[in-house]
Amino acid sequence: VLEFDAILCVSDPVAFGVIAACQRLGLHVPGDLAVTGFGNFEVAAISEPQITTVDVEARRIGEMTAATLCDIFSGAETKLKTEIRTSLVPGATT
Repeated sequence: VLEFDAILCVSDPVAFGVIAACQRLGLHVPGDLAVTGFGNFEVAAISEPQITTVDVEARRIGEMTAATLCDIFSGAETKLKTEIRTSLVPGATT
C-alpha cells in the first residue's frame, strides 16, 4: 500500500520514468498513483498512458529570451520582467 496517491514530477521525461517504474512494480497509473509532468514535452503526448502535464510555452520563453538578449547587446531599452502563461494539459495519468 502506497503512503501517497500522486506524484508531481519536475518534467515530463521524469514522469515517463515514474510511469515505467510503476508498470514494472505492478502499479496502475492513475488507479494506484496519479502522475503529473511539467513542460508539455513530446513524450507526454506519446506516452501510454498519455501524461497530464503543465504547458509553460517553452518556445515563447526562448523567443522572449532571445529578443531580450538582442536588446541588451544593442543597448536598447530592455523589459526584464514578463508574464509567462501556463495551462494544464489533461492526460490519462491523473
